[in-house]
Amino acid sequence: MSTSTLHRGMLHVRRRVMGRAQREAGSVAPAAERAAPAPPAAAAQSSPPSAVSPSTARSPAAPGAPNERDAPEPEGETEQGQGVWAGLRFWLALVAPTTIVTALLYYYGYVTTTARFAYFGLDLAVLRMSQQELALRSIGALFAPMAALLFAGILGTWIHAWVSAALARPGDRHRTRTWVRLAVAIGAVLLVHGVVGIVVPGLEANEPIAATPLSLAVGTLVLAYGRGVLGRIRGEADGRPGLPGTQRALGSPSAADRGSWVLVWGLVVLSLFWVANSFAAAYGTGQAIADADALDQRAAVVVDTQERLYLTLPGVAETRLPSEAGQRFRYRYRGLRLLSGSSGRLFLVSQGWRDPSSGVVVIADDTSVRLEFSR
Repeated sequence: MSTSTLHRGMLHVRRRVMGRAQREAGSVAPAAERAAPAPPAAAAQSSPPSAVSPSTARSPAAPGAPNERDAPEPEGETEQGQGVWAGLRFWLALVAPTTIVTALLYYYGYVTTTARFAYFGLDLAVLRMSQQELALRSIGALFAPMAALLFAGILGTWIHAWVSAALARPGDRHRTRTWVRLAVAIGAVLLVHGVVGIVVPGLEANEPIAATPLSLAVGTLVLAYGRGVLGRIRGEADGRPGLPGTQRALGSPSAADRGSWVLVWGLVVLSLFWVANSFAAAYGTGQAIADADALDQRAAVVVDTQERLYLTLPGVAETRLPSEAGQRFRYRYRGLRLLSGSSGRLFLVSQGWRDPSSGVVVIADDTSVRLEFSR
């Protein structure tokens, strides 16, 4: 390898590395640096041949061959961060970290557990549950919303593929435009319903579970998507060319469109949180109703105490134990069922429990009482 060839290889590698670093930092190299003269040949001769590895040094390009530095960026990379997918990636990157997921599990576990024990008249602060316990209790409440979200994603992908294929056939564009206009009208109705549900207090309580946030999310997404499709149809009717890939069905990927899609997905994500919150509360209440209807299937508890508890719960029987030498416990209570246990305490309800007025008994799980569990 000649000295001039080695010098040109070093200069080529240096320019490529500097250009890549400048592109990643979003900066442009100063004109003076780009126009810097090449080092004299003597400097290249003084450099040891081992300064550049054989894999790094390259021979000069053949005459007429394209230069790698002048090659344009792939079109897919420049279009990849535009439109609907850019907005969706923004919010997915925001909620993807493990800390965010853990916080969401804790929150929905809190909502579920609060609704469950509120049915029995218990405040969650009394149970003193750990964050891990609350996070584990959220898993069951999130199965249905996550499955519904995945199904909606699959359905949305199918709809998008159908719309893209229909727009590619000139004969189907009129029918497609009719269907899209109908979808936009339905989306507008859903959006208005969602806004009314926010403005009017108490409306959501008289509706099916999560009707208001679902209307808000679906209405916003359908309106935004339909607007993009209709804009693309009008643009092609005016002679403006479409865009490659998924952007064809979403109109012109201008900066305003990309920003609007970020806002659209932001509203959709907030609405989905609201949906999950409503479902978690309903799930907790449903668990409480199931517990109350199946108290006879929960563990029966016999409690022996040193002092009289004066329990007046329906179905609870008090028995005075005989006094014997060395006997510490004087009273026995039957007819109690185990509801839950946390932080060294047991929460018991009577087998005749009917509503929150029936009460809950809190017993310390220590040597001050004697407990007997049975089925």
